[in-house]
Amino acid sequence: MDTKSELRRYTSLPALLRILRQRAITLLPPDTWDDQNDRELMGAYAKATKSKTCLALCFAQAAETYHHWKVFSPGNDGVCIVFNKDKLISKAEASSIRHGAVNYLTLKQIKDSQPKLIDLPFSKRTAYKDEKEYRFLFDSPTETHTAKDVPIAPEIIERILINPWAPDPLYRAIKETILAIAGFEGTKVFQSSVRNARDWRELAIKYA
Repeated sequence: MDTKSELRRYTSLPALLRILRQRAITLLPPDTWDDQNDRELMGAYAKATKSKTCLALCFAQAAETYHHWKVFSPGNDGVCIVFNKDKLISKAEASSIRHGAVNYLTLKQIKDSQPKLIDLPFSKRTAYKDEKEYRFLFDSPTETHTAKDVPIAPEIIERILINPWAPDPLYRAIKETILAIAGFEGTKVFQSSVRNARDWRELAIKYA
């Protein structure tokens, strides 16, 4: 499938199991985001709009890379959920969620032409442009929430990738656990091959 029609969520195995069992993705406060600039910008937006609630959830539009795994889901419990973009957006809109691709700006662009207030939650420094981030946002001047669920159906998930570092027995156990969850018995579950692709192994053998 064309990656333009997909959204990828790199996360942990416990978070994945919650998504599957609750059949929902969850927007949370950006307070713990690693990018301090991003956190401060979201905080400034919430203050300027007098929002009682400002929650977000981030996805990658870029194709899978080794660096995505290392940054967002390192270790044996990392997973990547690949969503059908159009179907997920439809569910988000039904839950009053704003959404859009992140616009990456240089420091010069920020100085020369500051983003409009409404665009702040979808603005980020150009150093992060390789993420090709797509963001969901829920903000409200009247409602107070610490989290916001967006219901999903099993068919919204195109496939689930297990991290490339998991030993084979662990990968198989994770796959069995996922397929045992009601409604997700037919989900495509694979282990990422970014570290160990068969074609590359065959090439190495050919020239060995």
